[in-house]
Amino acid sequence: MLSFTLPVELRKVASHWQSTQKLGFSQLCGLLAYFFFGCRSLSEAVRWLHFLPSVSTLQRTFDGFESNRALRRMRASVLKKLRHRLKEDPFWCYAVDDTHLPHCGKSLHGCHSWGRHGGGYIKGQRVLVLCLVVGKQAYPLASVLCYKKDEEGYQKPAQQLAILLDTVLGEGFPPGVVTLDSWFDGVEILNTIESRGCHFVCEAKGRRKAKTHIRSFFQTWSQIFFGRTRDLLAHRNKRKWFTEALIWIRKRHKALKAVAIYNRKNAHFHFAIYITSKRSLTGVEIWTFSRKRWHIEEVFRGLKQNLSFGKLPCSSKNAVLASISIPFLLWNWILLNVQPQESLDLWLKQARKDNFIKSLFHLNTRNKDILMKNLFTRLSKLNSKPVISAADHKFHHAA
Repeated sequence: MLSFTLPVELRKVASHWQSTQKLGFSQLCGLLAYFFFGCRSLSEAVRWLHFLPSVSTLQRTFDGFESNRALRRMRASVLKKLRHRLKEDPFWCYAVDDTHLPHCGKSLHGCHSWGRHGGGYIKGQRVLVLCLVVGKQAYPLASVLCYKKDEEGYQKPAQQLAILLDTVLGEGFPPGVVTLDSWFDGVEILNTIESRGCHFVCEAKGRRKAKTHIRSFFQTWSQIFFGRTRDLLAHRNKRKWFTEALIWIRKRHKALKAVAIYNRKNAHFHFAIYITSKRSLTGVEIWTFSRKRWHIEEVFRGLKQNLSFGKLPCSSKNAVLASISIPFLLWNWILLNVQPQESLDLWLKQARKDNFIKSLFHLNTRNKDILMKNLFTRLSKLNSKPVISAADHKFHHAA
């Protein structure tokens, strides 16, 4: 990670976003370099990246970064680049999910103990993110920092999702299908999505009960899909079977379409249950949309492993928002402008390797310059009369 020079890519990103900030060009380059090189702390960044300012100066730069203005500019660039692809791809969608940023410290902003989906607790910050999924790429567009109920700024999940959708749709993005996992299958969240003119494809909890007629009794998923005909589903050389049903759930008067996925045709238990408000979708299309949601998980993995997403311990809210938004800027800029042929992870590793080799060449060239200077100094003294420096200094002083 040793670097004496700033990569050309970061100079282009800094010049593109400089108009949205009150920071100087060198300060903005320092923020981008911190995440580009995957630093874990400010002191590590200053130690290895020799073009960065001091730790205190870099910390003040984080506090002065205006995340909202930069994200608005980023979303406008994403919409301009992908507008034609949204018309060509019938399976583009929005993906919503939350992620945890592990931290320990009482003074850190938004740092609490959060329950995990698989059980247990994790200490740190929790962020809700909305991504645009087009093809095999996901572009993070907006995020909301989560708080506890007894903390100022607390909002329900439905309110947080409404903020994300209003932000994206209000800036020109078209309404589309929103894909979610089973944590977001609450009726209030689903109604929030429909009120914004969007449809949803959501994985349902296994313990949820539904009914096949508005006046019938509630049943389990196994009872609803028992004895129904199963059709073959071929997706990426994987054979699965599915069956469909029209259902009603609690506290909701509109019917939904449910699809049960099975790994074998004669399997007794389902692999997953998906519900959607767009009843015109077939079982194959619902399964395709549900697989699109996995791309947001790949974004979280790539951001955390390569761009130091959520690794910076911050005590102020503005610095926390900067540590979340700047990786989004770098991720989207690389996908839209560089368009790497391989995965973005491999491209970042190769870019760091090239910069490291360039830094070693710079270091070697610098040593050569010093050696050549010393050599010319010695050569210039070969034809001169040898003089004792102490006696010569004493003679000139006496004169």
